[in-house]
Amino acid sequence: MIISSWNVRGFNDPIKQLEVRSYLYQNKIEVLGLLETRVRLNNSAAISKKFSTYTIINNYSHHCNGRIWVFLDIRRVTVVSAQVHDQFIHLELLNNRTNKIVFLTFVYASNDAGHRERLWDELRRLNGKVTNWIVLGDFNIVKDMDERLGPNPLSVNEMMAFNQCLLDCTLDDLHSFGCEHTWTNKREATARVWSRLDRVLSNPSWLLEYPNTQVHVLPSGISDHSPLLVTVQDNYRPRKQFSYLNCWADHKEYDEMVMQAWGLPVRGSVMFKFFGKLKHVRKTLIKLHNTSYSRISKRVQEAKTALETCQNQLQMRPLDPTLFEQEQQLLNQYLIFKKTEKSSLAQRAKIQDVKYNDAPTNYYFSKIAARKHQVTIGRIMDRQGIEKIGSQDVNQAFVDYYRWLLGQNVVVNCESMTELQGNKILTSDWEGLCREIT
Repeated sequence: MIISSWNVRGFNDPIKQLEVRSYLYQNKIEVLGLLETRVRLNNSAAISKKFSTYTIINNYSHHCNGRIWVFLDIRRVTVVSAQVHDQFIHLELLNNRTNKIVFLTFVYASNDAGHRERLWDELRRLNGKVTNWIVLGDFNIVKDMDERLGPNPLSVNEMMAFNQCLLDCTLDDLHSFGCEHTWTNKREATARVWSRLDRVLSNPSWLLEYPNTQVHVLPSGISDHSPLLVTVQDNYRPRKQFSYLNCWADHKEYDEMVMQAWGLPVRGSVMFKFFGKLKHVRKTLIKLHNTSYSRISKRVQEAKTALETCQNQLQMRPLDPTLFEQEQQLLNQYLIFKKTEKSSLAQRAKIQDVKYNDAPTNYYFSKIAARKHQVTIGRIMDRQGIEKIGSQDVNQAFVDYYRWLLGQNVVVNCESMTELQGNKILTSDWEGLCREIT
């Protein structure tokens, strides 16, 4: 699936219409949000006819200039529902290839800070009604206070409101490639201003379902804003990596299991034995995780339900000693699971700041998903300068490069090798380095 957002800063110009048409077809875009069109309603039909293969949804019902136009390739996506607002268009779409529902919100935020406050409130309202969700467009603000280069500097209060909105909606910036800034005033060098006003945000559900989503910020071309090109690889599943969780060490059988795994015999050189023993320990810890720590959030909920059921029974039989003992066991189990959940999620999300200690579980999941996305290489330039996109082409580009780098037949002059030897250590020092470790 290919999605895009572009602030074209006026769409009445026939040259801009041709540029957008070319952009749509060259990139095979399925959904495009065109922002700041400035097209009057009486001119919209004539312009729309030039894009006959696309269905267009706009927001003239909420703004006289139809500030947002959404182009949809109905051969590839089906509109399930649409909500129109003066600052956004929210769509529930069915991907015709995968039969999966996705939610897209194209944003063109107001220049007025008070109006933008209403946008943050609307995003919070939408948050409770969506699953796999992307929010993209021109937010007309700069997120980071030290990056205040754009035309709409934020007050401290609005910055707090915007950041709180992202936290409430568990929305996070998708890692992007290409141009660093998305807007420029295009003035001469001494008066040139750069900023990042356009962005793509996603919730944790999106990154868990589509972990290989890539955002490419393209050159601005005819506009003062860069188009945002979002490519979604539907069937990509990254290989799971082994990560040690500190909570494993609290398990009562941890020491015994690790010692048994380390004691298993391995034949070969010293280094081969070392890695063989590590592999045995790794398999043991994975088994421990699967039996005691997998689906930890679900285990927490199940333990809580069991505890509440027992406590309800105690209300009816308050003197039953069996229920007293059962309640204590269930309470201990629930507290252990809760502590383990918090520890593992915080470690996987790399959260160390104490202010997040009591944050909701969704916050941790959003950070975990965002970290997984940031370490994914979705685009790369090969040795010939050709851009490779997608996991298979990127992997092959790495293989080809190192094959070229390391696979060359090189003639070595043995006579010159003696010049590289340098000084040698004394025999006594060598024996000291090789002595048995105590």
